[in-house]
Amino acid sequence: MQSPIHFHRTVSGNRLKIALISLSFFIFLVAGLYYFLSFKKSHIPLTLEGTWVCQQYLDSIAARKSVAKVGISPLFLQMSFKKGWNDSVLCTGISSTYNLKLAKISKGKYLLSRFTDTIGVVNIKKVFKFEEKWSNNCWQYAKVDTAFKRLDRGSVFRKKLNQILLSGTYRSVLGASLLKEVVFTDSGFVTGIKGIKNFKICYGADCFHGTFPKDAIFMSNGKKTLLYAFDVVKDTLTFYTIVKQDTVNIFKPYWQMVKQDIIKFR
Repeated sequence: MQSPIHFHRTVSGNRLKIALISLSFFIFLVAGLYYFLSFKKSHIPLTLEGTWVCQQYLDSIAARKSVAKVGISPLFLQMSFKKGWNDSVLCTGISSTYNLKLAKISKGKYLLSRFTDTIGVVNIKKVFKFEEKWSNNCWQYAKVDTAFKRLDRGSVFRKKLNQILLSGTYRSVLGASLLKEVVFTDSGFVTGIKGIKNFKICYGADCFHGTFPKDAIFMSNGKKTLLYAFDVVKDTLTFYTIVKQDTVNIFKPYWQMVKQDIIKFR
């Protein structure tokens, strides 16, 4: 027969174990609740995850067939959000890509910052809009990919820009260094121009000091890069060399080509 003292110790021991288990479970619940609330506040939501480009800016360029004629540009051409902590945001501007942080203000509204500086506010309800703090401009963005572009550095935006202004196949009209057919791809490659392999349309305000009101483009063979002015009039693409006389820019047609129906991408 079990002694009362032994039975009492057994019951007390069981109660202690139950109490410890209950305490552990309570701590687990509190920690889980804290993590859940923290996750909702400091994590990238599913609606933002992916890569966005400034569609409003691209639409303005398409309407004018020109970057220079738009006049203003957004602070960020492309934004990429990774599902994870709030510092997984990459924003590409005119010349650089920045790692920024996102903090939830309210439903569908987030503060975008760099270190201690507030950059602007992201609003995502029916559409994605970014309100810039310093300029007070508000730009609309469109999602182009559900993936986070860590090493992209704005190439998605540049592809969209190339598709609007240059990508395609052209028939040569003017230019000794042009072959019969010239092809510009949306990835920035060109064939059919002797000594030229790559191109990059300039979309920064500093580019147009020497080319305005025409657009600026860099043409390269991998070793040497040259700046030209260009414009698109209906189906005709013309490149110009620039000669400065006093304070006036003189544009001399250097290459001219007419766009064909075939569009090539690479």
